[in-house]
Amino acid sequence: MQRRGDRRAAHALAAGGFAVGLVVTMVASWLPTRRVVRVSPLAALRPDAAVDVHTATGLVRLALAAILLVTGVALLGVT
Repeated sequence: MQRRGDRRAAHALAAGGFAVGLVVTMVASWLPTRRVVRVSPLAALRPDAAVDVHTATGLVRLALAAILLVTGVALLGVT
């Protein structure tokens, strides 16, 4: 049987977790929105040059994608 103090602590932890999640989500959505507001709608519709695999940025993205893919498959195999 739980005591009243334990139940209050559990409620406080749940409320704190909810509040932290809410703040993190709001900040994560607000930062990109600030950047998007500065771009005109027509400029946003223009096609952007794709990242070439032969550039340093393209190679880093390709390597990171491969690492994440292998890690994900390995984690699926573990569970």
